[in-house]
Amino acid sequence: YPDDALDRIWRPDNGLYGNPIGTKAMLREENGTFFVLPSAVMQTAANSSGPIVVTWPGGSDALYLPVFHFAELQRINGHRNLTIKNNGDTWYHKIYLDYLNSFSVFSTKPIYAANYSFTVEASSDSNCAPILNAFEVFKVVRPSGSATQSQD
Repeated sequence: YPDDALDRIWRPDNGLYGNPIGTKAMLREENGTFFVLPSAVMQTAANSSGPIVVTWPGGSDALYLPVFHFAELQRINGHRNLTIKNNGDTWYHKIYLDYLNSFSVFSTKPIYAANYSFTVEASSDSNCAPILNAFEVFKVVRPSGSATQSQD
């Protein structure tokens, strides 16, 4: 992605996860500059009338670190509060979004599952549908053999 300082590839969802919404306003990153999120990526989101489901296959030894990025792009009457579930179990509870502030949810330990199904849904105290601006999935790769030449 040309605007990404970390040279990540960001792909649009083309309506797969919900109706696209966006803003041209600048956003603030609540996690500091830890994720260095491109403005163009965070200025768009999928807005869904129901839960947003993100899935990918696991494997016998597949470990992943998922990261979900959120930002409230609209001035709303009420609250958009979210919960993320992993394979039906609550993974992250009570995500409160503030207007034009980005917020990232991530795992500090790799997760293992045969299949991954993350659901972003409105919390019981929310009166707005869920949104998702972006997500990243990092696969843990174990080095094979020695990391350096034996002569080093």
